[in-house]
Amino acid sequence: MQARTGKRVSIPTLWRSLAYCGITRKKLHKAASERNELLRSAFIATIGRYRTDQLVFMDKSSNDERTLMRLYGYSEINSRAIKKVVFVRGKRYTLLPALTEQGIIAVDIMESSCTK
Repeated sequence: MQARTGKRVSIPTLWRSLAYCGITRKKLHKAASERNELLRSAFIATIGRYRTDQLVFMDKSSNDERTLMRLYGYSEINSRAIKKVVFVRGKRYTLLPALTEQGIIAVDIMESSCTK
C-alpha cells in the first residue's frame, strides 16, 4: 500500500499502527439505518410523561439446541477452528414475560416459535 507521503507500507505495519492507536478488530454490531432521531426524541418525550409504575414491557426470548453456538474460536496457524455443533434445532421454547420496574409480573412459556 502507498501512504499519502508516497511511501509504501506493509499490511503488518498498518495493523501495528492501528494497535498502537488503540484500534482493534471486533465483531460488527448491527444498527438500523432507518432509525429516525427526530421520531425517537418525540417518543422519549411522550413516554417520559408516564410514571415508571405505569409501564409494562413485553420481551420475547427463545432457546433451542443451537442457542449457545460460538461465532469465533482459536486454532493453530494454517488450520481451521472447528467446533462440532448440532445442526438440527430440536425442541424450541419461547418465553414471553411481562416486565415492570418491580420485575416479572406474568410469563408464558410455549414449546414453539412465537410469531405474533
